[in-house]
Amino acid sequence: MNATTILADAITVLEQRGMCAGNFTVRTGEVDAFGALAVAAGFEPDVWMGLRDWNERWSPSDRQLVEAAYYLAELVLPDRDLSEMLLDDLITDVGVRLDAMSLHEVLDALAKAAHEAGRLAEKAEARS
Repeated sequence: MNATTILADAITVLEQRGMCAGNFTVRTGEVDAFGALAVAAGFEPDVWMGLRDWNERWSPSDRQLVEAAYYLAELVLPDRDLSEMLLDDLITDVGVRLDAMSLHEVLDALAKAAHEAGRLAEKAEARS
């Protein structure tokens, strides 16, 4: 599993479970974009609560999930410098922006982020 796959699979998760706002998930099963990313990566939707400040303890799967989140953030927050942004701030800022979007807009953002992640991965592989 890689960031491209997580982003693309999050689309299916949102289509199947429905979208909520303001929480990673709600009791009825809907998820927000971050919850969908987590489910697509094989985690519970609220895994983000445990990832916020523990980057030295992240597993390879955790790192792929966080990488997917940063690809989505680059698309949703194009004018922000994300290089020094803490994951907690990224989740908050991107979450607020995504919560204001329609399901269609969120799905489109995930598709574009998946495309960009795949393009960059192919480019890096070609250089190897």
